[in-house]
Amino acid sequence: QEMQHAFLVHDTGSSGPLFNVTTNVAGVCLKNFRVTGGNGSFCITSSNSYVRYEFIFMSAYNGGGIQLLSTGVGSSSSKLINCEWVGPASATNYTAFEIDVSGGDVWLDGCTAVRGAIGINIIQGQTISINRCSLNKQTRSPNVSGGPYSSASQFNTAGIKLSGTDYKDAISIRNCYIEACDNALYVESCESLSVEDNLFQDVGAA
Repeated sequence: QEMQHAFLVHDTGSSGPLFNVTTNVAGVCLKNFRVTGGNGSFCITSSNSYVRYEFIFMSAYNGGGIQLLSTGVGSSSSKLINCEWVGPASATNYTAFEIDVSGGDVWLDGCTAVRGAIGINIIQGQTISINRCSLNKQTRSPNVSGGPYSSASQFNTAGIKLSGTDYKDAISIRNCYIEACDNALYVESCESLSVEDNLFQDVGAA
């Protein structure tokens, strides 16, 4: 039986995220809804631990997807399960899922990102597991001279990116499908990284 979803429209004239999960809320679970519209912000911003996001579909969405922040409690022990983000048809600099946590134990399982600049961006955190995710067409400028992968400025675009020099440790990427990206996996820093049983197809670099 097909799961029924609530349908929400994020007003383009509004400001900020559609949902802001704050640090004084415990045990939050957001699930089973579809969002369209968007105002350029992330759809969901979280600064709380022990939050689950399940079966959230953001399509076509003019803004980032779900952002886990290091402020306050720090978004540790959060789970993103079967969430999907699809960006607008034109090339954008949006990120589908961003992890910037103090602490760790973050799970992304069965999540999908289509279009935009970065599918999954990890800025800081530890013990982060990415499993069974599908990421494709992460590129800002697919028509640069010489092909979609020829410009050094494209290095901000990736299926999965480990960004900057903040502390990242025990990152696991397994059973993912990454296609049509400037970079399948782009790593700027990491203490420990495991990449196993993935399929990278039609990518510029890894």
